[in-house]
Amino acid sequence: PCWNMSSAIVLPAEPTFEARSLHRTQSRLSRSIEGTLQSVTGTFFPESRRIHEQPRYFLSNTEISSSLKLQVFLYFNVFYSVGFGLINAFIIAFKITNLYMPSWNSFTLPILLVFWSLVECSRLYFGYTGNLREKVPQLGGFFILTIFPQMVLIVYFAVFQYLLLPIDKALNIIMLIFLVCEVGLSFAATRKIITSQTAQFYLHDFARGPDLPTVSARRLQ
Repeated sequence: PCWNMSSAIVLPAEPTFEARSLHRTQSRLSRSIEGTLQSVTGTFFPESRRIHEQPRYFLSNTEISSSLKLQVFLYFNVFYSVGFGLINAFIIAFKITNLYMPSWNSFTLPILLVFWSLVECSRLYFGYTGNLREKVPQLGGFFILTIFPQMVLIVYFAVFQYLLLPIDKALNIIMLIFLVCEVGLSFAATRKIITSQTAQFYLHDFARGPDLPTVSARRLQ
């Protein structure tokens, strides 16, 4: 018989032991990070503990709880943070090579900028996922990281760093405005999402049992 190679079916290869081990490790790490965010968020938003202790229910025709204002700030904050990091890296390199700076300051400023960059990537990721997917732990992590360490670092860069240039003040004041607005908006968005998800849980119970009392989102606030 003649074999037609074009019609041969290629079965996908089974994942190797290393790939399965890596997948399990990533899953455990993801659950560990989410559990840590839930416990920390419960300290600032005690109402969120009721959501994590109960199963999640999704009802149709429910109001979207994501904050449009917060999402607009996050969108522009991403672009500004990229420019902020690059410009500050250039300014620090200029100060070290062309201006007199103490040795300890030449060592700490680059480290602080790298630390700010790493935290900023995590902070914006938590803000995006928490707001768009209405996840309280991620949004709570965004709220906490915005206050500390980002606000503390920006205040240091704007006021207390050695050889403070006018461009340093301008860049850091704009970033501080972003952070202050995002703290207020993320706090309000987290409270709204907690209220909405708690109301969905009670509404689901009411749909299953007509004798149970209904609870409105307004009463839960």
